[in-house]
Amino acid sequence: MKILVVYSSKTGFSEYYAKVISKKCECDILNLGDIEASTLNNYDVFVYLGGIYAGIVNGFSKFKKMYDESKNKKLVLIAVGAVPNNSYATIEKMWRRNFKESELKTIKHFYLQGGIAYEKLGFISKRLMKMAANNMYRKDKEHDLRESFNYTSESKCEPIINYLRGIK
Repeated sequence: MKILVVYSSKTGFSEYYAKVISKKCECDILNLGDIEASTLNNYDVFVYLGGIYAGIVNGFSKFKKMYDESKNKKLVLIAVGAVPNNSYATIEKMWRRNFKESELKTIKHFYLQGGIAYEKLGFISKRLMKMAANNMYRKDKEHDLRESFNYTSESKCEPIINYLRGIK
């Protein structure tokens, strides 16, 4: 099985995890901006990583259009976000915004906590994220997302790496 890791990253967290997975699984890696639909013909499995912005996985709809043109291929989606891995309700809501009900059952998906890098965001994105973080903090003081942080860790990729090694 030939695996391609594709990522879209605004702040570097998805790129970091994509590089870890690619290295550990010894597979190719490309930025979403560097591929065309024809690129996918050379692979059997696609691993897509994107950051979550307003509940949507960045770049996934663009990638999914290309993926839908490929036949008999396997897709793994990895959403990278700021909320802790145990924020089950928030993560479940995000999955439902990105998948049809049938896709939830057929597309393997994982969530990885990355972080927030306000200094890497543009003005509008930064303002929107700060507003959302302030609203969340009023409701849940335990998970403060108002300042930049980085919770990436190579070890968080182990379940994904094990899954990919199992389908090779």
